[in-house]
Amino acid sequence: MSLPFYKPNSKNQGSALNINISNPGNKEPTLFINMIRQFSWNNKKASFAGNKDQPEHTVNMKINHIECGSIISSIENRHEFSAFHTFNDSSTTLNFSPWDQPSRSSKYNPSTKQQEPSGDILPSFGLSLKKGSFSPIKIPLSPGECQNMLHYFKRFLSIYFDYIDSPVSVDSFREISKDDVKDQKNDDLFLDIDSFPKVPSSGKDKKQKSDDKEDDKVIDDESSYY
Repeated sequence: MSLPFYKPNSKNQGSALNINISNPGNKEPTLFINMIRQFSWNNKKASFAGNKDQPEHTVNMKINHIECGSIISSIENRHEFSAFHTFNDSSTTLNFSPWDQPSRSSKYNPSTKQQEPSGDILPSFGLSLKKGSFSPIKIPLSPGECQNMLHYFKRFLSIYFDYIDSPVSVDSFREISKDDVKDQKNDDLFLDIDSFPKVPSSGKDKKQKSDDKEDDKVIDDESSYY
């Protein structure tokens, strides 16, 4: 299951974002954020495919449950969140920041008898991912898109905690914990996991369906974000 956002523009500076939950059932669920830079713009249509195999134009990052909760807090309370990951000799940086987006709405001015910009500001966000020394890939997210992201991330946490409460996770934790303390002299350090209180399961989430596709959607009013 994934949540895609396509943001091409006529300046060929756009990008696409895909957030994906992997839920294998017998393993811990994972959350990935993937971004790709716009490749071309022709006849009012954008293409991303030309960059899919170019490491400087693609980046992905695995988000843990704590980072997921931090992004949820960012959206709900409108504050910045950053994360930095390293693996071997590579690094990835995420930045999620509030962005005051000027509204395109207008209102009637009785003095001039004309429609004029409303001056309203939309509580949007900007997401950027940077891999190593490559330039960051950025994408603007409208208030509605942020709400979609918010509920998708909450769905991931629900799936994650359902797994944590499952017999598969408890058995795995028991074996890991025994290995961690088998060489310790104080056996009292190892607690009886079966005595831990159980977290009530929220049940299986209903599958969400979405037919909205924005592959050909032009959002030039957001180009000021880049």
